[in-house]
Amino acid sequence: MDYYKLDRSKFTALIFAAGFGSRLGVLTEKTPKPLIEISGITLLERAFTHLNHAGIKQVIINTHYLANKMNEALPLIAGKFPDIRTFVMHEEEILGTGGTLKDIGIKTGLDSILTFNCDSLIWGHNQPLAKIISLWSKSSMDAIIYLKTKHSMLKGDFDIVNSYPLGHLGIYEKHFQYIGIGIYNLNCIKSVNLNKFCVMKDYIIANISNNQDNNKKTNYYGVMMDGFHLDVGTISSLELANKNFIDKSLDLFENSLQMRNL
Repeated sequence: MDYYKLDRSKFTALIFAAGFGSRLGVLTEKTPKPLIEISGITLLERAFTHLNHAGIKQVIINTHYLANKMNEALPLIAGKFPDIRTFVMHEEEILGTGGTLKDIGIKTGLDSILTFNCDSLIWGHNQPLAKIISLWSKSSMDAIIYLKTKHSMLKGDFDIVNSYPLGHLGIYEKHFQYIGIGIYNLNCIKSVNLNKFCVMKDYIIANISNNQDNNKKTNYYGVMMDGFHLDVGTISSLELANKNFIDKSLDLFENSLQMRNL
């Protein structure tokens, strides 16, 4: 990656694209997860579309697994978004989400970045990223992440403490699920004494747990996303999304998701 070409004055996004996509089984044996399609459109292109609508002008994509196929596909996909400058950061070994953010912070000098997981399928709002971007404050926040109300049969990740829909993150009863989109203060992540780590488990949750034990607040915030979200990182959810997007029955699909809260 040519770090010197990066414009540090522009708000930048990171699309996580290095992982193995192991939950998708045989589907990702020869195809990296970001190139899996829903109704003929790759997950990577869908991520670019949302970032483009949000006015993001600079995107970093990290690669590792089947990187050659990602490199082959990227010019065609990124070429559809001429207003976005795209940079590829190849990882010789998987760094984890936190390790990737730390590495970017050190090498680029960026102070904050928006992250987008490719398996986060979002729709139902014309500007789904607008809220989280407008609420971000790099001077008072270490991170802000998008949440949704958890399904009654599934485990949650966080609570929103003291305020709603925006508030400090807590891990008491865990009524909400993280949906794979957030903004991070890279200056804080650079200080983590690890090189390979998960930004949720080893950074945010670990620090919240430590501070809760000492009755302290952190500067990690959560906000409810407007619209709908489906994690398409599993075969069953991918099949569900493909069926409904192909049938163009989005109204029924949205209603079913509201009832099932997927």
